[in-house]
Amino acid sequence: MNAVNANSFRFDANIVLDGKMNINQTAHVQLVLNKDENGAVQGADVHATAEIEGRTLSIKVLGNMTYIQYGDMKLKLNSNDIDTIMTRLREILPEGTLGEGADLSAMLPAAYLELIDSFKNGTVNIEQLIGNISNISATDTTAGADIQIGDDVVSVKLTRDGEQLTGGSVQGVTVSDNKLNAVISNLSTEPVVIDPVTDAEKAIWMLQSWLTM
Repeated sequence: MNAVNANSFRFDANIVLDGKMNINQTAHVQLVLNKDENGAVQGADVHATAEIEGRTLSIKVLGNMTYIQYGDMKLKLNSNDIDTIMTRLREILPEGTLGEGADLSAMLPAAYLELIDSFKNGTVNIEQLIGNISNISATDTTAGADIQIGDDVVSVKLTRDGEQLTGGSVQGVTVSDNKLNAVISNLSTEPVVIDPVTDAEKAIWMLQSWLTM
């Protein structure tokens, strides 16, 4: 299935932060889009897993709730409160795994936050955005471009096999004074089913979240 029309995705994401944090981590991701009757995307359910110091970190986002498990520790949090999620992750993961600070405004330069807000609010300046794009390239199997965001030149590349999108990469994003390079590979649009969280599991997650506060 063409990635544009797909309802679900499975892929590997390799995240590298080069600088103060020096992180190199691969996550296995399943993503299911939630669409309305007209095919418009209303949200997404996500399940991501990664191996960190011999134990599996599992993050499952279902609607407005996020379920996190690392070893025997389980947390249930509101998906909209990203700062709390980052804080609680730092509490249960090995020291230094996610760096210091949880505030997104402290992690990303203002230019990124302004761009994100403009898309959310529908106020993005399309002409200015296009003017910041350069070095556009395309072949039978790849397409790429650079985009100026604040002081960063962010390189974006996509790869495909025929009509099937197979992966991509983003390089040059500043995150907490580190440079982020992200590579997506093994992309599949075959149907994905993310196992739901049962009522009994929800109760356990909620209890452990309360006990560790």
